[in-house]
Amino acid sequence: MDNKVNITDLCKSTISEFSVDSETKNHIFNLDNGRLSVSCLWRLIADGKIVGTSNDVDFDHWMNHFKYPNKLLSQYVFGKKIIDAYAVNKKGDLMIEFDSGAILEVIKDHCALECWELTTSSGLYLLVDAWGEINGWDNE
Repeated sequence: MDNKVNITDLCKSTISEFSVDSETKNHIFNLDNGRLSVSCLWRLIADGKIVGTSNDVDFDHWMNHFKYPNKLLSQYVFGKKIIDAYAVNKKGDLMIEFDSGAILEVIKDHCALECWELTTSSGLYLLVDAWGEINGWDNE
């Protein structure tokens, strides 16, 4: 049976920026109180529809830089308060719901070792491995 793990450290925080780590190619969501690093599939749901995914991040070889879905993220995610966040143990998925009504789903797929990693300024550290196990600690 899957176990829902509430992540209250994220509630009321916001995501302010998105980037791609140049070494690992992980997608980085910077929070006002931490950081979410994602190496697996993510998708953004708004109004009951998928409006964007990790596949929308593309590398422009001519311009030698990544193209980010910032317009989409600005509309639904940047600066919006997180009202609920939880992970599902044994499955490895992460769900983050915003006051805009949008939901960011991080979906554990066929990752090599680490699917996603969350750190917060309060000392919370969570890591989901390739088997969907949630590992981590809270230094509070």
